[in-house]
Amino acid sequence: MATMEAMLRNSVRRPKLISFVVTLSVLTAHAVPSPAATPPATPPATPPVTNAPKPSVNPTDPNVQTAAPSVNIFSGIVDPYDYETRGRRDPFGQPIADKPMVKGPVHGPLLPLQKFELGQLRLMAILWDVSRPQAMLRDPEGNIFIVSPNSKIGPYNGYVAAIREGEIVVVETKEQDGRLVSTAQVVKIAK
Repeated sequence: MATMEAMLRNSVRRPKLISFVVTLSVLTAHAVPSPAATPPATPPATPPVTNAPKPSVNPTDPNVQTAAPSVNIFSGIVDPYDYETRGRRDPFGQPIADKPMVKGPVHGPLLPLQKFELGQLRLMAILWDVSRPQAMLRDPEGNIFIVSPNSKIGPYNGYVAAIREGEIVVVETKEQDGRLVSTAQVVKIAK
């Protein structure tokens, strides 16, 4: 019984092996020229050193091989492109210029803490020695807010940069003399 199964297994493998060998022999027959078709190797001849003109090559001579003209295979697929910069913006420049929020009409939805100046907010408590520090602020209307680093605060595009023991650091950007100037302000805990 075991020999019968082995014979069946081998008979299934044999056609695959035969087809592999046939394919391999066909590929190698086309890839490697036969020894009869290749001329015998001759040692390279050193050209004589003379100033004689080179003989002209007869293009109809079957023994002379000429180089095929070079063809650009990418022609029509990849064409060169020159970017004309005159009258166009810098493609690597910032798409939208940074401008601070200006007081006046509301330009969009503001967070509640963005409606008040930093001097109007009162720092009540801090959790600072934890993996995610937080601070508690009270606005002039008596509402309590919890902030963490990167929370938006103040009317000048401010954010909480750091929460430390007893204080928070807020960075605001204001326009002065036509330039944007960022300032860091420290808000200390109320006593």
